[in-house]
Amino acid sequence: MRFYRGRFRDWVALRGTTRPVTRMGRAPRNCADARYLAVVWRSRSFGQRRATERWLHDYAWWLWMPSNWQDLGACETGYGRRPGNFNHANSRYVSAFGISRVEYDSDAAYFDAAPWNDDHPPTPRDQLNAARGHLARFGDGWGCPGP
Repeated sequence: MRFYRGRFRDWVALRGTTRPVTRMGRAPRNCADARYLAVVWRSRSFGQRRATERWLHDYAWWLWMPSNWQDLGACETGYGRRPGNFNHANSRYVSAFGISRVEYDSDAAYFDAAPWNDDHPPTPRDQLNAARGHLARFGDGWGCPGP
């Protein structure tokens, strides 16, 4: 049980979040209770592992985004800071890569990424795929040096 509790905390900490607000548990009352709690903490640990894997795949851009795309985002919407503003949206341009609002959904569909939603912007991975779709469709159409 101690192992699964530790793994649970490790997966949560890997995402950079703090310890969960819920209590970390109680001591088992007997052997059957210890087995039950071990199963509970094993499933909690597995759930946190899956959540962390999804987070690493979609949001940990510094691990998987090529530096040329980070530079483009920094130039377009980041004001010199990498990789740019993933929540960027104005009347004409959206995403960290400054793609035209009119073309974003078509560009995103090119690489099967999520369309733009002002209330819940797509993940950094989806925005990168939309920018890759824009590059495939139009070539280098950015005001900053392209990827």
